Amino acid sequence: MKKLLLILLTLVTTTTTYVHLNAGNNKTTYFTSSLAMKYKSNFSDLKKVEVTQTNFIGSDSNQTRENAEKFFAYSGTYKTGITELNVDVDFYHFPFNKSEIGFHIFPKSKYTQNIKPVYNAGVGVVFPFLDKKKDKSTINAELYYNFTDIFNSRDSNYTVIERNNVGVRLVFPISFNSN
Repeated sequence: MKKLLLILLTLVTTTTTYVHLNAGNNKTTYFTSSLAMKYKSNFSDLKKVEVTQTNFIGSDSNQTRENAEKFFAYSGTYKTGITELNVDVDFYHFPFNKSEIGFHIFPKSKYTQNIKPVYNAGVGVVFPFLDKKKDKSTINAELYYNFTDIFNSRDSNYTVIERNNVGVRLVFPISFNSN
């Protein structure tokens, strides 16, 4: 069986970040955006199919044995050398004193050569758990709702509600500043 070599090469990535800290009342706004161009294959877009190969052993109907082997195959045309452009944005805003609660908006879009664009968007509410002694967050929990493939560009059999997901994300802040 041949092994399939997948190639994903990021050609260009650029990121822009804006942070507004208000030291008097700890109200914070954080904005970051990134643009990445990739040279890749379409392997992740192929549909995974389970194939069962059945062999019958023996000629007598009372003594026939069945041997079944399962394999996975991928349907569709495999292509390499596809150019993809990803645009991601993250916007956090903590409007209350001492950053007690924050709001997160994160739209993403993917433009792939000769394929319909895919648009995703998410919203979240961030709850920082503050260490009162250090006045820093020890862990951040975010309750989020993610709208996946909003316009059904991949022609999924799932409804718009079934393509979405809700969850809790936990983040441990890392500070490289020793102060």
